[in-house]
Amino acid sequence: FWLKPRLFECPHPAHIPSSFASSRKTGSVAAMGCMGSKPEAQSTQCANGYLSVGSRVQTQYTRAEGGDDNWYSGTIRKVYADGTCAIGYDDGDKWTGSAMTVWLLDGGAAPVQAQVVQAQVVGPVQGQVVGGETFN
Repeated sequence: FWLKPRLFECPHPAHIPSSFASSRKTGSVAAMGCMGSKPEAQSTQCANGYLSVGSRVQTQYTRAEGGDDNWYSGTIRKVYADGTCAIGYDDGDKWTGSAMTVWLLDGGAAPVQAQVVQAQVVGPVQGQVVGGETFN
């Protein structure tokens, strides 16, 4: 027998095929099921150990991602077999991405981000150090 596709509200609009371009904005698609479903896992490796649902974690919202380079804490909501995870942040935001960019809060400190600057002084220097101190 033949099953007739039904209108389906996919919670993963980014996974809607381009052939459904007219429906991409609303997330409505004629489908037999959600095309964004991924197999879940019990645990997966992260930056400093292994995480599972309920683990307390932190991630850095980097400038490269359009962020402020601050670290944000949250709780793992789902762990997927492909090495990704879903986080519910303490401030209410949500994110799904690579577990290798996630740090367990109880698994060790997150790395300190350092910026290395090289300079060659060729004469008298005057200026202002970030933070307001003046030097000559």
